[in-house]
Amino acid sequence: MMEAIEAGLWETGEVVGNLAAGRLNTAIEGVYEGEFATLKDNVNVTAEQLRGIVEKINETGTVVTRDADVLSTNVARLLQQSAAQTVSIDQTKAALAEVTEMTASNTAVAESMAQQARLAAQQARSGSEVVEKAIAAMAAIEASQKKVMEIVW
Repeated sequence: MMEAIEAGLWETGEVVGNLAAGRLNTAIEGVYEGEFATLKDNVNVTAEQLRGIVEKINETGTVVTRDADVLSTNVARLLQQSAAQTVSIDQTKAALAEVTEMTASNTAVAESMAQQARLAAQQARSGSEVVEKAIAAMAAIEASQKKVMEIVW
């Protein structure tokens, strides 16, 4: 009887030690009766549950990594688009300044230049709206990224 108790305790200790060390593919395999059989079943079910939890965590990590990559790609695209729009706005501002200078120096074509200035100003407003939308989208992406980071941590 003492040998059965020692064997049961030793095997249980080995399995629990393996689980503690991260070796999750372990189980009590000996044949036991009574309370040792119950202990064996409970430890084996715990190991199986732990394997399932770790598997789910790994799957979630894969999904989070994939989604973070997609998010990173989208952020990079938005940054490129914002940079291009900034250049466009700067060019529009420069064009508007040139139009204003030409209008002041050339009264004969003042009406024509005023029309061009109005068109350039309209383009500048359109460009500003696009930039505002891009900033709002980047804020939304940042919020989503924080949610993803909360899930990861």
